[in-house]
Amino acid sequence: MAEPSPFTNSHSPFTKHAPSMPEQLKNYIAGQWVAGSGKQAELVDASTGELVATTSSGGLDFGTMLHYAREVGGPPPACAGR
Repeated sequence: MAEPSPFTNSHSPFTKHAPSMPEQLKNYIAGQWVAGSGKQAELVDASTGELVATTSSGGLDFGTMLHYAREVGGPPPACAGR
């Protein structure tokens, strides 16, 4: 079964912190969406300069990411034979 799209409301990688705070973009790690911790990087609209979201890689387990990528990841099935 395909993973849910990060762009649909029911499986959104965004988390609202508070009404006045921007949305936090989560990271897709080992089959799930995970929010980073610590200092957030601000993501802005290139044409307006408006703050769109924040994101962070703080507190993420990069060893788990590498293991998952090596054991589970790979090219999409349509590209596997190329």
